[in-house]
Amino acid sequence: MSLQNRYTDAYLVARAVNGTGQTVKFVGYVVAALLTLIGFVAANQFGAVGVFAGLLLGGLTALPFYALGVLVSAQGQILMANLDTAVNSSPLLSQDEIRNILTGSPLPLLVSSERASEQALIRTKDSDAAQAVAEKNCPHCGGALEADVSRCRWCMKRV
Repeated sequence: MSLQNRYTDAYLVARAVNGTGQTVKFVGYVVAALLTLIGFVAANQFGAVGVFAGLLLGGLTALPFYALGVLVSAQGQILMANLDTAVNSSPLLSQDEIRNILTGSPLPLLVSSERASEQALIRTKDSDAAQAVAEKNCPHCGGALEADVSRCRWCMKRV
């Protein structure tokens, strides 16, 4: 459980870094719009030169904000990609844990290894119940299956 918390916290940091980059870009747009608006207001006193100066100043202000926002956001995306790789290749996590970490929620609830062994006992006792379980869960990973699918969306194996 500690490993899941570590990855959950790391994904939170990655999303926060990405969000910070998006916010920096948004602030750049707002500052550029305000400077352009000031240029239009200055047009009453200075004419077309005021409009041109406002547009130029707004554009030159927006570019560094946008570039910084892209760089910060890219760092968050890179961190997220590294986390995806680490989670998918971790030998310490089960398929259910990997799925829960990557989807960000414990849903859909999947069949754990303990429940899989219980279901194996049910199959030996009642073949009809086993058939119903097999129709709802993947025989390879235990993931929930939708109706009329040929591949499991969790493990991508043929059903």
